[in-house]
Amino acid sequence: MFYKRLLAIGICVSCIVVLTGLMGCTVTASTGAVTTPTITEIWGPGPDSWGFQPVFYDIAAGSDGNLWFTESNLNEILKISPKTGNINTYQVPTAGADPKAITAGPDGNIWFTEIDANNIGKISPKTGVITEYTDSTISNMATGRDSPDNITAGSDGYLWFTGGDRDIVGKVSSRTNLFTEYNVANTNAGFGGIIAGPDGNIWFTEGVTGKIVKLSPKTGSLTEYALPAANAVPSGIATGPDGNIWFTEIDGNNIGKISPKTGKITEYAIPTVGSFPQDITAGPDGNLWFTEFGGKKLGKISPRTGAITEYNIPSADAAPFAITAGADGNLWFTEVGYSVGKISPKTGIITEYRVTN
Repeated sequence: MFYKRLLAIGICVSCIVVLTGLMGCTVTASTGAVTTPTITEIWGPGPDSWGFQPVFYDIAAGSDGNLWFTESNLNEILKISPKTGNINTYQVPTAGADPKAITAGPDGNIWFTEIDANNIGKISPKTGVITEYTDSTISNMATGRDSPDNITAGSDGYLWFTGGDRDIVGKVSSRTNLFTEYNVANTNAGFGGIIAGPDGNIWFTEGVTGKIVKLSPKTGSLTEYALPAANAVPSGIATGPDGNIWFTEIDGNNIGKISPKTGKITEYAIPTVGSFPQDITAGPDGNLWFTEFGGKKLGKISPRTGAITEYNIPSADAAPFAITAGADGNLWFTEVGYSVGKISPKTGIITEYRVTN
């Protein structure tokens, strides 16, 4: 997502605290009660040699039923069992790789980007073995870097990713590991999320230019759709159950949708001012769920009515970032700095697995 590269935290850690509670949910018309969460401790990943705490970013549901997420400071890929809450860590081979976005691939592996190592990596859920691939097509380019940031699995068997340093969208074959790149129309586009749309195209956000863009995998052609406000800063993006493309607007403080058929854009204002919405995903309940980095909340929006409901996260210093639907029926999310959590779409109960001193 667009602001991933701007966030960094360094605090010692030694264990994980699990906070669970039914948090207050806010709709434009009503507010729910707030209860005190219970706390349980389980051991988790500790600090690195410099004392930096884990910094959790993106999260994805794996083919093995676990949730996989990236950790930047400790240079790791982690998985958490939705059944037990146990966490396993896997060190990325290249030092200082800075793993960021992560997604389940069509081959059953988990694929991720390494923004500082300029690699695309994959990890086998069965063995935990990590393989890294470098885009050989950039060897003669002036910058020599892609800085791959966000990634998604396409319906064509490729993993599609954005490369911010050279303003490209690329793909790598999950079968041959060969790379192909497409230049975008704008420089310093400020890529946000990227997804494979229901129309067979690749859709992504450009935070700096304030546009939603689609790319045809067949022709490589690009179509841009400008948002009503140029400074809206679109970020996360997802396909909704209604067939539309939904996205967050960080500075616009909106949830938006665009019709793949007509290109019509509709925006919905988030009740909390300065909510800083980051990521968005389709939930098992037919709603779209999103994170509010500034509002310290999770939100959901009905694709039928546009009604928005917000849920307070137990931690006072919560910083929800990425979100995905898990195989267990919950929505799982990362909090930059120290936590991964889940919310039940049925009950609104939030559980945080928190790294603490």
